[in-house]
Amino acid sequence: MFNNIIIFIMEERYKIIRSIGMGGMAEVFLVMEKETATLWAMKLLKSSFCNELSFIKRFLREATLMSELKHRGIIKLKESGLTQTNRPYIISQYMDGGNFQNIINDKRKSFREKLILLRPIMEALQYAHDNGVVHRDVKPQNILLNSRGEIKLADFGIAFAYGNDTMGLTRTGEMLGTLDFIAPEQRKDASRVDGRADIYSLGVILFVMATGFTPLGVIGKSLKKSGKIGKKEVAIIKKSLENDPKDRYSSVKDLMSELYKESEQYTAPIIKEVKKIGEVESLMDTLLNGSHSEKILVSRKIKQLKVDEFKKNIGKYLEEARGLSKNILIDIIGDFSIQGYGDLLLNYLKDSTYSQSAALALAKIGDRRVVAGLIEILREKGENSYIALRPLALLKEESAVTDMAYLIDTPYSWVREILIETLYAIKGKKAISLMKKMLLKEKDEDLKALIKNYLVNMKG
Repeated sequence: MFNNIIIFIMEERYKIIRSIGMGGMAEVFLVMEKETATLWAMKLLKSSFCNELSFIKRFLREATLMSELKHRGIIKLKESGLTQTNRPYIISQYMDGGNFQNIINDKRKSFREKLILLRPIMEALQYAHDNGVVHRDVKPQNILLNSRGEIKLADFGIAFAYGNDTMGLTRTGEMLGTLDFIAPEQRKDASRVDGRADIYSLGVILFVMATGFTPLGVIGKSLKKSGKIGKKEVAIIKKSLENDPKDRYSSVKDLMSELYKESEQYTAPIIKEVKKIGEVESLMDTLLNGSHSEKILVSRKIKQLKVDEFKKNIGKYLEEARGLSKNILIDIIGDFSIQGYGDLLLNYLKDSTYSQSAALALAKIGDRRVVAGLIEILREKGENSYIALRPLALLKEESAVTDMAYLIDTPYSWVREILIETLYAIKGKKAISLMKKMLLKEKDEDLKALIKNYLVNMKG
């Protein structure tokens, strides 16, 4: 399936891992950057559209818009361009936590908990509108999450800039977007919409959060019967879903002002705790025992604090934490380069739930003492000893190459591939020597081609 792009992947800097999505115009793949072993999402225009100039322009315009929109609630663009087979591609941030539909389907979360999670997306849309960009395809499937608790708006494939459709990419009378979520005026003519079309889409999402289904013409009655929200919230959603854009909120900011004012009673206790900077115990208690949305809200505030105010106890809380809470604390240790936690992070490398965060934190800390522990993990030759490879690659630790050698004989090709990527990142004489040994033993033709390519680059 990847044959038509494998040349590009081999000769450049990325390796395809697997397909992770398929849309009307494009395919999306999970790829690994060879130099850093970092995972990214690569969006590739389908070959059937590559002979149509309008589709190529629309695809590349998405990359342009993403490069111009820099907001914490919007997926980050890494790069874009053409493959050697002239297929346009976009490489962007990989989100490994599913999409907002999973949150909507979670019956354990209340409407207001889901509302808190949605706030960064509303802020991102207001930012886009302030910069003259309408998304035109706001729906749960385009709101992505990751295991670190971040939530971001994705897929600007049919977005456009106000009054700047100079390439003629949206024809008069053309309908674009997902029918259940787009505004009435967008169904008639997608070239004549403004930010209020996105507000309608937000209204649909809010409606689904409250009822479990999309609007079917009986909005008020359906919302009241749901029993999940109050009268004022019903009125807010109804206003967002008005057929005439003039009757909707004039901006996302205005919608948020009313919507989150209604949620103030719910969020106020958390915010109050957060504002009292010295009360680290309260912050940590919420992080350890709160709901998913509370943890995310509090984690953002924790990361704004000075390290000195909580680093003395972070180790204790790290031991108590589980799941998202532990990953957040591990991220904080790495982001702030807090020393003294190398041994704890090494233990977390052995747990698949935390191994990715721990590996990144170890590399960010740059504490050379952890190298011995990583090498010890390799020497154990256990089933999961390969997890030491990624941090060693990020640290470019050549002294560990000898202890990696036994992995040449592992029956798992994906482990051997990680080893190849690690050696390429480390470089140096030892890495080149081991890569040559791998080339003599390797039977997988794809991996042999990868080794040959890397050896040329390493020698060069």
